Amino acid sequence: MSDKSTVMSFIKFNLIIFAIEAVFFYFYIKKIKCPECGNIFKAITYKEMGISGLVLIFAWIGYDLYYDKPVEIWGYSLLILCDVSLFLHKDKFYCRHCMKGVPFSEGDIVR
Repeated sequence: MSDKSTVMSFIKFNLIIFAIEAVFFYFYIKKIKCPECGNIFKAITYKEMGISGLVLIFAWIGYDLYYDKPVEIWGYSLLILCDVSLFLHKDKFYCRHCMKGVPFSEGDIVR
């Protein structure tokens, strides 16, 4: 069993990560006009989702290493591969109307 200080640090760690993610999503949400259907959505691009996920995963690995917990290599490697694949997408976002990832250009971003 873990002691109470580890549990409290785990809760603090999650609060810090939640705050970082909230700030990240606040500044990176864009209004994008879908080039296929013409609707305007608030969205995060696939690349930004990949960056956010990688930051989160590496923070979890750092937490596990700091508290001498076992690092689950297979689980983390699968999550890292998913986020790297999102990061490598060329300027796509998920259109809720078209129900798919749609490529966009800088001209499709609504200010």
